[in-house]
Amino acid sequence: MENRLFLLYFPGYYDGDEIIGIYDDISKLKASYERVISNPADEYGFQQYDFYLNNPCTKLTIEEFNQDNEIFVEVEPELLWAEFDKESVYGKGPFFLLVTADEWNHDADEWLGIYVSKKTAREAYDRAVAWWNEEQKRVSVSTSQRVAIFEYIAMDDRFREVERKELD
Repeated sequence: MENRLFLLYFPGYYDGDEIIGIYDDISKLKASYERVISNPADEYGFQQYDFYLNNPCTKLTIEEFNQDNEIFVEVEPELLWAEFDKESVYGKGPFFLLVTADEWNHDADEWLGIYVSKKTAREAYDRAVAWWNEEQKRVSVSTSQRVAIFEYIAMDDRFREVERKELD
């Protein structure tokens, strides 16, 4: 996949450009853009971007670096957000492997590992399933337990269970 580079800034008015940041990830760019637009006040009530946001001569601008022409070209935020929303936020990890109960009480969950790639998560999951099948022959558990793999979804700040076929 091609690396992309974005510039978030207020083009110069009096004394030059007010650069907010340079980003290589749309999610980080979007978070910064929304922070600037919301313009939260600090502990003293100062809003950092008031001058720029309230000035008709300035506009919060996003530009993407065009590698062919070696220049930055303005892009509309809505197009980037739509592109970002189309990207799957699932299947990127990190993946958490554990033996878990099917019941609501997960106090007895046994954590087996954390993996950052699908390949290593898949291999670990397959080994854990084989190990658990053998282990169940030797131990007695009061509730039904199984090997499961969960993925942390940073956007939603939650975990979701991953099916084995998603790791292929």
